[in-house]
Amino acid sequence: MQPLVRFAQQCARRLPDALSLGALTVAAILVYQLYTDIANQKLFDENFRLLAELDRTRQELREVEERIATLHVRDRDLRAFAELDSIPEDVRAVGVGGSVPSAWSPEKDETGLALERLDRELTLLESSMGEIRDAVASRVEELKHIPSIRPVREGRISSGYGPRRDPFTRHRRMHKGVDFQAPRGTEIVAPAAGRVIYANRMSSFGRTIKIDHGNGIETLFGHLHRIHVQVGQNIERGDVIGQVGSTGRSTSSHLHYEVRIDGRHTNPRDYFITDEFAWDE
Repeated sequence: MQPLVRFAQQCARRLPDALSLGALTVAAILVYQLYTDIANQKLFDENFRLLAELDRTRQELREVEERIATLHVRDRDLRAFAELDSIPEDVRAVGVGGSVPSAWSPEKDETGLALERLDRELTLLESSMGEIRDAVASRVEELKHIPSIRPVREGRISSGYGPRRDPFTRHRRMHKGVDFQAPRGTEIVAPAAGRVIYANRMSSFGRTIKIDHGNGIETLFGHLHRIHVQVGQNIERGDVIGQVGSTGRSTSSHLHYEVRIDGRHTNPRDYFITDEFAWDE
């Protein structure tokens, strides 16, 4: 009987310790659960924030894609204007290939591929714009050398290009230029940029100027009263080169003006643009 009593007494003494250990265990479990809940909530909040940011990024990508699509349309128009070959649609697609990376996810792949595609499209457009810029610059330089304005500010065309009755012989013959009737001393201007290749008397034309505009284009100005340029001089469109006169084989004060392409005469009026545009330069 005594051993049983002693065992009961020992259990009674250890009961508070057991209860304390149980309480600590429960408390530890509760703390761990609370910590886990907080961590999960933070993870949930972070995931929600990332998803919202991903949605904003996708929306911004869609807006950028729309703007780049507009740039492609303008690029096509500009290439046509610059007389450049169009870029094939399969080239504009700027596709790529390759293996799928190990750390792959649909969201990451979609956004990453979109960004890479946009980068390639921008690179393509930059290259195309460079070609357009160079082509337009070259075209502008060519236009500077086309005789597109009248060589006198005032004065009407008194005789056009083509067959006419010669004022001296009365026989019909080809008139290889146009005549501008204007008072003696009226300024004559260069119709385009070029280099003076002749500035002297020339048989029936009297005082004459010839300008080489490049690309096989030459202009001639005859019957001048005065010459203001010299051979080898570079000139720009609108520069004063001489004065209207009546030297050489002439009946009155006027300017005889010719345009030659690769040595062949052509109608100068085919190159004239409106006077308003011409003299606003």
